[in-house]
Amino acid sequence: MGDLHSDIQSVLQLAQSQNPALTVEAIGNLAKKYSEAECDAYFKKLSELKKYQAIFKKVYTDYILNMETVSVAGIISNPASRSLDFLKVAPPEAATAYHRVDGIFDRIDLKNCKKFTMIGCGYLPVTAIQAHQRSQEMKVAAIDISQAAIESVNRLTAHCQLTRIEAYCCNGAEYDYSDSDVIYVANMVSPKLSVWNQIKATASRQAQVIIREPYSLGRLWADSLEESLGNQAIITHRGPGSRYLSRDVFYSL
Repeated sequence: MGDLHSDIQSVLQLAQSQNPALTVEAIGNLAKKYSEAECDAYFKKLSELKKYQAIFKKVYTDYILNMETVSVAGIISNPASRSLDFLKVAPPEAATAYHRVDGIFDRIDLKNCKKFTMIGCGYLPVTAIQAHQRSQEMKVAAIDISQAAIESVNRLTAHCQLTRIEAYCCNGAEYDYSDSDVIYVANMVSPKLSVWNQIKATASRQAQVIIREPYSLGRLWADSLEESLGNQAIITHRGPGSRYLSRDVFYSL
């Protein structure tokens, strides 16, 4: 615990320098030094975890918000984005985020899916966009608690003619999932447990549920539903990890 604790203290100082990109990169590099089991053991003993999470969640949110804002502005300013495939006009960071969820579409059944719901769509809803492109008829709901994010999604979808994506400003813990066939919860949604409880209460038992979960030092900036559920979690599949220390986890209702 000693070395990892010291290393995180060093990154905490970097976090206070107001440079989100450098801080996120430092955490990613630090995670390469320690196993997931070592990180889990560290967090179990860390009494200041909530304090650390408050600091790193802001850093990570600022980093993602900046990336998404710049990407959306670049896409909308490009006249070709009205007629070309999203990936042909997406900046590198946006394209990377888009491909990060490729794996879920290899495992979920979209043939009988009438509605794909994404919770925590953000300013650039790459998962919702990929869902839209994977089906010619399926409706896609993009949900976020930020009105600014919803306005960004509306501008982007109108510009790129993504006509089946509908954006709603709503708390995922209050949304009605009864008509959702596939439900995807983004990594930065918080608290995930409240959203999960609402899904359990309103969704069909046949609904396919995927939660983007943090692992390793990614738990510094995102909630872990698996940690909250403990032995109650029924997980059917875990996808590969990523640069931002998160992965897609398939949960059974």
